[in-house]
This record gives sequence, C-alpha cells and structure tokens, in this order.
Amino acid sequence: MTSVVALLKVIEAPGDMISLLPQLFCFISIATRLKPHILLVQHHKHSPDTPPSFLSRSIIDFLAASSGMKAEEVEKCWSALKDVIWAESRFMQSIQDDGALEKVFQEHGIARGFRMLELVNSCSI
Repeated sequence: MTSVVALLKVIEAPGDMISLLPQLFCFISIATRLKPHILLVQHHKHSPDTPPSFLSRSIIDFLAASSGMKAEEVEKCWSALKDVIWAESRFMQSIQDDGALEKVFQEHGIARGFRMLELVNSCSI
C-alpha cells in the first residue's frame, strides 16, 4: 500500500504542485456531497454503488466554479478520483456532511480538547 509520505514526496517535487491541494480538497469535499445529484442524470439501470463514468455539464460547471478549476480539469479529476469520492470509506464518510464531521469531533476531538464549534468560530471573519 502506498503511504501518504510517498504521495507528499511526489507533490513536493520541484514545481508548484502542492499549491493545487486546496483545489483538490475542495473538489473532493464538494463532489462527495453531490453524489445524489450526480446520480440523478444517470441511466435508470446504473447501480448507485458504482461511480458514474461521466458527470453532467451542470455538475462539471458547479465543481469548476467552486474549486477554481477549468471544466477539463474537473473531468480529469473525476476520472482519476471518482472511485475515492464514491467509496464509503470511513474517511470519506467523515466529510459527507456537517453531522458526520461533528461526529468525528465528538469521537476524536473532545478527548483532545477540540470541539467543532470552536474550530468553526475561530475560522470566522
């Protein structure tokens, strides 16, 4: 299994790839929450357990605008990351919605002195 450290070595290689992480995080976070909308335009026989091979134009446009990517970049990101986004892993479930994120804070944060409310309030402008 590849480690996060191996991925970071690739990202930190000469060039400015690490500056793209906020866009990728945004793309993954939003696409994860759009799963019901993504399924709406799929063929009625498409299994909801399988990531669709394509996104509708409206989903592509929304992801592009919200993540600061071009439509072509969104399509390539979807192609590369759709299995990760669609997976029901505990990591992806933890960002599905605010309730799931709150649960992560309850399970792992309170014992360490963190609450989601404090984090959100400290980030407010």
